[in-house]
Amino acid sequence: MTAIGILILVAVLLYYFYSNDPSDKENIYLSCTFKDFTGLDCPGCGGQRSVHHLLHFEWAEAFRYNAFFVLLTPYLAILFYYEIRRMFWKTPKPRNFLTSNKMLWIFLISLLVFGIIRNLPFYPFTLLATPS
Repeated sequence: MTAIGILILVAVLLYYFYSNDPSDKENIYLSCTFKDFTGLDCPGCGGQRSVHHLLHFEWAEAFRYNAFFVLLTPYLAILFYYEIRRMFWKTPKPRNFLTSNKMLWIFLISLLVFGIIRNLPFYPFTLLATPS
């Protein structure tokens, strides 16, 4: 039952992200607390706008808002697939590199590095900053 609730929630969120542009200030979206306090982009800044553009198959725009998230999307899709299989068909998650602790560490370190380099004030790193 929980799995169906999660799938419904994901479907509703995807529909909302598809239907409402986060760049439009009249729509309800969360702002980044880290950016509000520091003025710097966190690794997730631009993620909501990136999802909106991915759902519209606007790959370049999505990449412009959050390159890390766009590059991470195939990996997240694989993990989501593994979870759906586990919840509905009781198929255990495969034990491979994608589900290993090493991959988790690679992800966390990459996230930290991305968060640092996207705030460097010189070219080419300025291309990774979230557009205003």
